[in-house]
Amino acid sequence: MERRMLPWKHAVKRIRLSLYFTRTNILAAMEFRTSFIVQVIGMLVNDAAVAMLWYIFFQSFPGVNGWGWQDTAILMATSTLSFSFVFIFFKGAGDIAVIVRQGELDYYLAFPADVLWHVSASRSRIDAIGDALFAFGIFFLFTPVTFVTFAVFLIASLAAAGVMYGFTVVTQSLAFYTPNIEDASRDLFELLLGFSFYPQNIFTGGIRAVTIFVIPAFFTATIPHRLIAHFAWPALGVLVLAAIIAVTVAILFFRYSLRRYESGNLMVTRG
Repeated sequence: MERRMLPWKHAVKRIRLSLYFTRTNILAAMEFRTSFIVQVIGMLVNDAAVAMLWYIFFQSFPGVNGWGWQDTAILMATSTLSFSFVFIFFKGAGDIAVIVRQGELDYYLAFPADVLWHVSASRSRIDAIGDALFAFGIFFLFTPVTFVTFAVFLIASLAAAGVMYGFTVVTQSLAFYTPNIEDASRDLFELLLGFSFYPQNIFTGGIRAVTIFVIPAFFTATIPHRLIAHFAWPALGVLVLAAIIAVTVAILFFRYSLRRYESGNLMVTRG
């Protein structure tokens, strides 16, 4: 009689396979070294240019309702690291709408592995490596670094990445209900990034409600910033809980929506 794999062993196997996919994708991209380097450095320079603009702004206006340059540096570090976590390891989540529209989901359905995990982990965004390098660079340059603050930085960014991943999967899965939704899904994600890179104390009232219940920037930007600036266990608990809920909702919504999928007759295997 075949033994069922223990849950923790299954999780370890899934993590190892995810890392294998990511490693394979990066090594494949590195075969074209010039393109690889240009993508990574290009994104690093782009992030640095945005940071420079904010730095210049805060030289003229040292504070905006108590928000200063160091707050912005922390915000950019956590937001870009969260983004890099999602798109280096699970870039396929951002392509679900295109995959569904083109009928390419058949390929993933041919395997016994969980479809959402396989789709998500099978692709990597190479220029997101530049985002990760920028995140660590600006954090070490402009934040009082201790073991505790660095650990909080990693944990908060990882939890925020969970929220970001969940939001991406849900918005992309709307493709099961509405054709040609990929542009709208991408716009919603860009809106999340937009909220995540602006001083968080400017969002009040109705806008704050939107960042909590609709576009979850409160969990991808506001709380991670607060945890590094003024650590509090309840805030960390809220963020971790939000990440668990976001990922769980994303998984359930994708599985439910998958029932509506119509085959694109592309049931083939890749060599």
